[in-house]
Amino acid sequence: MDYSKATSKFGVVDYCVFTVMLVGSLGIGFFHCLRGKNTTHDFLLAGRSMSPWPIALSLTATFISSISILGYVGEVYGHGIQLMWSLVGNFLGVVVAAKVFAPIIYNMKLESVNQYLEQRFGSPMLKKLVMSTSSLSSLFYLGLCLYAPTLALESVTPFSSNTYIVLLGMVVTVYSSCGGMKAVVWTDAFQTLIIILGVIVATICAVVFAGGPAAVWSVASEHGRTQGLEVLYLNLFGLLALQALLFFCGMAIFAVYAGCDPITLGFISTKDQILPYYVLDYLGYLQGVPGLFVACLISGTMRYFSCCGDHAVKIAILDVRH
Repeated sequence: MDYSKATSKFGVVDYCVFTVMLVGSLGIGFFHCLRGKNTTHDFLLAGRSMSPWPIALSLTATFISSISILGYVGEVYGHGIQLMWSLVGNFLGVVVAAKVFAPIIYNMKLESVNQYLEQRFGSPMLKKLVMSTSSLSSLFYLGLCLYAPTLALESVTPFSSNTYIVLLGMVVTVYSSCGGMKAVVWTDAFQTLIIILGVIVATICAVVFAGGPAAVWSVASEHGRTQGLEVLYLNLFGLLALQALLFFCGMAIFAVYAGCDPITLGFISTKDQILPYYVLDYLGYLQGVPGLFVACLISGTMRYFSCCGDHAVKIAILDVRH
């Protein structure tokens, strides 16, 4: 991305906000490392004793990565709100999982879904096949999730994307390996709150700059952007609300730039860059807001990174060992 004077808009307060997010994540990992029982059961399964709210926030974050934050807003900005129909599928999928699959896995006290497949079909080969394919898909998607936000960071700070990739990899590895499942869940919850705060700030400011909700809907409609209109249930509410907020954020940003499209003018090259561009263009003068946006993107990346790492450890210990 080619933002003029982008780096100058990322000040001391923004670095402080970003640092607080990183230090907070590390602190949660060290806290659970020092107070944990350090048994395999507690490290991998959190002793099966965590409350619903942090788990629900962690599950919500599972579906919202940095790619989702950039992609949902860019898709609605570029093509309209038809993507909102995916919320129907998400709703049905979570309900089916809560009513059908989750009770089976929970009541059988299994440690992974791969163990259920082996017991259900009596095939160790099937378990190994699913284990291998899921690990590979997570690895490839992790690369995308890690690379996307570092491009945004590179455009607003003086450091390269490679520097951030190494930094984030080290931070996530430390807190997830030290604190185990409890650290992963609680950092997911912490980072989900950062994501929600960042998206809310960006959306509210876009609505204000566009002239209010009525103006957002009017401009979006005029340009054809409105056409096509217990733990798991808590996760469902958070997931649908956050995705809907991202969709509306895309509409609001479109209303802000209606008639002066940054892509057409050559300021950015793809619609996925519209959210970082908007934050720098309209909110760069607000100290701390660019830093909050960067923390929002990085939270989406770190959360998925920690989940993938935790998943790989569980597979190695629980499935491969057995």
